[in-house]
Amino acid sequence: RLTNLFPRMMKKHSTHRATEFYDQLGPDVASKMPFALQWTFGLVRSRAFLAETNKMAYVPFLDMANHSFKPNANFSYDSENDCFRLKTLRSIENGSEVFISYGQDYNNDRLVAQYGFFSRDNANPCSIADLEVKEECFLSEERGKEIFAELFDLAKGYANECENGYAYSLEECKSVCASIVNIFSNFEALDNDAVKILKKEIEEHCEREFTTSVSQDANFLNEIEKFSSEGNGIDERLIFAIHYRRQRKALHELAVGVLEGLEL
Repeated sequence: RLTNLFPRMMKKHSTHRATEFYDQLGPDVASKMPFALQWTFGLVRSRAFLAETNKMAYVPFLDMANHSFKPNANFSYDSENDCFRLKTLRSIENGSEVFISYGQDYNNDRLVAQYGFFSRDNANPCSIADLEVKEECFLSEERGKEIFAELFDLAKGYANECENGYAYSLEECKSVCASIVNIFSNFEALDNDAVKILKKEIEEHCEREFTTSVSQDANFLNEIEKFSSEGNGIDERLIFAIHYRRQRKALHELAVGVLEGLEL
């Protein structure tokens, strides 16, 4: 809808000075980052709550609640009294933060596009090499669980031994493994040749799309944070974009490492 209304502003990040640096971070990240118009729309949309069909509302106080995949509260719309109600899901200690869920099935691509942040506690399937997962599935649920378990063991081993300096969370390992299983579900013949094909596709994507390494991004972040601590102004969106780019690279490296050890 935004593209149809404002096509020029939805083609390049360079149309606005606040987001033009995204194009310099490489195509893989630039393609995932919202345009300036989307940021503006997101500021409005992320603060609005759905009351009824075609009825949105701004809800002061409720919009202060941050997201968690393990929320301690939930909200609902009371149509009879035309108000929103925030209720705890369990006992919350005095002074503790109240969390709600923005979407339990949202992966980081959607969180970034809709709310402008990503979570390292997100175990939902991530985007791997921009490969589309089709509805047609050739993998049984039981076989999918078996492959996921094997992948997860490999992922944990890779995370403990890798030398890229990235501290993988268990949720990130699960996210990558779930993504690989989803991609495998589209293979009619799932064997070691299929594993090699997928591994090669991911490696080619990384070589084509990523312009720096995980460790280089870490060094860049340290430089930026040092520069900022010295009283210099830094656009927080740049810091966020580098963190997001680093995570995407790290997850792709994890996917390659896991497939390297997979035997079907």
